[in-house]
This record gives sequence, C-alpha cells and structure tokens, in this order.
Amino acid sequence: MTNLFGEFFGTLVLISFGCGVNANLTLEKSYAKGAGWICTTAGWAFGVMIGAFAAISLGAPQAEPMFGACLAFLFCRATNLV
Repeated sequence: MTNLFGEFFGTLVLISFGCGVNANLTLEKSYAKGAGWICTTAGWAFGVMIGAFAAISLGAPQAEPMFGACLAFLFCRATNLV
C-alpha cells in the first residue's frame, strides 16, 4: 500500500507544480505573465524532482531506476565520457 501511496503523492506533487507554473505564466493578472519558456522548463523540472523525491521517500521503488539513470548521465558528463 505504501508503494501506491508513494506513486500517488509523487504524481500529485508533479501535476501541482506543473499546472501551477503553467497557470502562473498564462493568467492575465499574474506577475509572471509571459515570462518565457525557461520559467516553464524550470517549474516542470522542479515538479519532477520534488515529485520523485516524494515518491521515493514514501516507498515507491519504481522511481529509483530514473535516479540511477540520471546519476549515471551526470557522472558521465562530469568525467567527460559523453
């Protein structure tokens, strides 16, 4: 049951951050109206990161291979293997 709750809560956080940043960039009276693609990308990236951390902390093992792949990519980039 904790796997299911972890996946649900991680997805909830991801969608909340993603939709929140999209609403912030498109609503007329928002301070970030028309801020550009970099704000959208950063908002979704933080949503993915925080959602994955939430899912892993609540015991969802499906998110762990994603972190393994990301860490391998960052290691290869840091050591100029890619």
